[in-house]
Amino acid sequence: MRDPRTERLIRYGGAFADDLVLRARGSWLETASGNRVLDFTAGQICATVGHNHPRVADAIRRSLDEVIHLNSWMLSPPVLELADALLATVPPPLDRAMFLSTGGESVEVAVRMAKLRTGRFEVA
Repeated sequence: MRDPRTERLIRYGGAFADDLVLRARGSWLETASGNRVLDFTAGQICATVGHNHPRVADAIRRSLDEVIHLNSWMLSPPVLELADALLATVPPPLDRAMFLSTGGESVEVAVRMAKLRTGRFEVA
């Protein structure tokens, strides 16, 4: 059931799947043709918690009613609670947290922090 709209999209690693995915729950996908497919390709969050995990979905719904996104200079109780929870898992002197959006940002900040701490400027 290929959707003609796929002709307007670019896929850098081969063709798109032939069937549209309408729903996903846990490790399973349901396609437009009614097939139920075990998802061995889920990336990022779905690979670890599954599609539409009830606790994740509930947390998102709660966030939609409260605060879903803020600029990094604004704080909310969930941000402070997450920092407390994360810092409770690491040893001293690790006593501060910094939340970033991407892995690239994380690497960039780690390099900058290492340079500040060591006073050096080269990285191997």
